[in-house]
This record gives sequence, C-alpha cells and structure tokens, in this order.
Amino acid sequence: MPTCPNCGTIIMEGDPYCSHCGSHLQWNMGGDSNDSFTAYDRNALLKEEYEYYDKEMIKEEAYKYELLVRFENTYDVELVKVNPKGSYAEYEFVGETPYYTLKLTATDRYGGVIGLIRDSVSYDFTKLIKNRDFIRLIKDMDVRAIGGNITTHEIFVYTEDKAYRLDTDKMKLEEEKNNSV
Repeated sequence: MPTCPNCGTIIMEGDPYCSHCGSHLQWNMGGDSNDSFTAYDRNALLKEEYEYYDKEMIKEEAYKYELLVRFENTYDVELVKVNPKGSYAEYEFVGETPYYTLKLTATDRYGGVIGLIRDSVSYDFTKLIKNRDFIRLIKDMDVRAIGGNITTHEIFVYTEDKAYRLDTDKMKLEEEKNNSV
C-alpha cells in the first residue's frame, strides 16, 4: 500500500492529495508500484512563487517611492493624490509657499520614470495678490500676468512690454535683461 512521501501516512492510489498533510500527489499510471506517484507540496510551491513576486513587487514599489520622493524634492511639492489609470497612474502634487500654491501632475505612464505632465502645472497667486506690500509695489503698473518657474521657484510679473522677477525677500521687482515678452 502506498504511503505519502512527505509525512508517511497511508494513501489511497489515485488520491489527488494526502488527507493528512495536504501534499499534492501526481500519479504515473502503469509504472512500478513503488515509483507510481510523485508527491509535491503545492502550498510550498505557491508560497515560494508568492514570496518571489512579493519581493519583486516590494522592490518595484520601493523604486517608485524613491522616484516620487525625488520628484517631491525637485519641485518642492508634496504628493496629495494618486489616480490609478489601468496600467499606469497619475500623481497629483501641491507645493505651498507664502505667496502662491503650485499644483502639478506627474505620471509613470512611460516606464520606470515619474514624469511631469507639462500642461498640468498651475499656480494660484491669491496669497500674493492679497499681500499689501505687493499691492503697493504694482499699484501704478499695468500688470498683464503673474507667472512662476517650477524649478527655481521664482515669481515673474509681466506688463505689456516688460518682465520683472519678484524678489520676495525685499518685495522688489527686478527687470529681466533678456526680455522676450
């Protein structure tokens, strides 16, 4: 009578698994009675497979986390929302300063990088526009737009024919030399 090679319990010929230890049995019909089956622990195989994938997923997630942290540090923003989009995701970031709020979106759509979606960059200069020193500074100017630079965190004030960089420490406008307004 055959026994389970894993735990030694007597098994019935043709049983798909050992009723005692759960090892899965694979029977070779027509062979020698001593060599008529092979036992394998399906749960152990699955556990090995899951552990491999878990390790790979952890590595992938750790790498993605590292990329997101780099992105946050580069643009001085904080991740506030993740939008899964099937095979990729979009990440929404916000950066708060005393003068503006910067919002931008990035994606991992193109492989192993987190890339900025250029059209997603938006500034909210409400805090700056309410600043009394700034109001005094621009009161006699015909300001057409206010803009920012996401990598240098500079603020620019544009009139019809000139561009100025705003020195927020001194609350002073410095005319840009290479003016291409």
